[in-house]
Amino acid sequence: MPPSIKADEQIVAGAGPSTEICKLFFEKLNQLDKAKSGYNLAVKDSSVKHKGGILNSEKFLFGRTGRPLARKEKALGKDQIFLAKGPISFAKGLEVDLDQTDMSRSGKYIPGILPRGMT
Repeated sequence: MPPSIKADEQIVAGAGPSTEICKLFFEKLNQLDKAKSGYNLAVKDSSVKHKGGILNSEKFLFGRTGRPLARKEKALGKDQIFLAKGPISFAKGLEVDLDQTDMSRSGKYIPGILPRGMT
């Protein structure tokens, strides 16, 4: 274990797309009484990709992955926990009048968000 890591601190590193959902999951897990084992599970912000997540699980309890495990990875004794489907995001142009607050309105069509002629 690297000298800068305390024995009770567990770094959860790996694929970037899973960062935010993993932060939420491990934050809640750290708060559960039955999960309190003396470890602090901390999600690393930067991505070390899927392979880095697999390698992280060699040093620490968990590693984040960016896709389901391959047979080769499962053959290494790895297992997986699915927390969510992968995020889908996109860039929007300046003419699109839509923000994240609008998107939370249950996915219904919101008039006026697309440029004229696209509705």
